Amino acid sequence: EALLLKTSVSEEMLPHTHLVIGFTIGGQIRFIDSARRGEIYVAPTEEIPMLATASTGPSLLGMVALSLAASYAIVYVAGFGDQQRRREQKGIFQHPVTETVVSYILALVSAGFMLWFFRNLSAPASWSTALSEVVVLGLPAAVGGAAGRLAA
Repeated sequence: EALLLKTSVSEEMLPHTHLVIGFTIGGQIRFIDSARRGEIYVAPTEEIPMLATASTGPSLLGMVALSLAASYAIVYVAGFGDQQRRREQKGIFQHPVTETVVSYILALVSAGFMLWFFRNLSAPASWSTALSEVVVLGLPAAVGGAAGRLAA
């Protein structure tokens, strides 16, 4: 039987504890599975395939455009971080459009890897379905990547 327990840091680690998530404010969540048959989903698994199969070509292109626009706006328009310093840096990858596109490509690669790693991309019905899933997950990945670039 698989268990998900909320514990304190000081509590004894039980056998067959396969995952421990610690919080900076104290406490832990522990996944215990003595049979080693349990699964943990970081995000619900139905939403990405459901959105991907319901998406048409134009809506996927809209997601790509939204991902690029949101990423650009977060880093260069919204007023977060030291944008003047970012604009003054020289180099091919320091141009706002180039940096946004390269970051989005990395977000797509990351999304594809996450889908594959968590077994959601192992045997897609078609390459178009797999690409749709990557584009759908690429939107939050691009937004997260933009937020991460602000911290750099």
